[in-house]
Amino acid sequence: MHQRRQKRLTQGLLDIQRLYWNVHAFWAGKRKGAGPYCRLGIVLPEGGWWNLLKLAPEQLQQKLSALNAAA
Repeated sequence: MHQRRQKRLTQGLLDIQRLYWNVHAFWAGKRKGAGPYCRLGIVLPEGGWWNLLKLAPEQLQQKLSALNAAA
C-alpha cells in the first residue's frame, strides 16, 4: 500500500521498511510483545533495528550465527 503512495520508492527503502516491520514488537493483539522474527525463533542482537543497519554485513553475520547457535 505504501508503494502506491510513493512514485519513486526504491528497493533499498523497501528493504529498510521490511526490516523494521519484521523486527519491531507488536503493541497489541494476539502477537503483543513479539515481532515476526521473534515468533520464528530468530535471536537478534540488542539495540533495535536501526543498530542492525549500522553493522557491516560480516559483523552482522558473525553476531547472528553466534546468537542463534547458542539458542
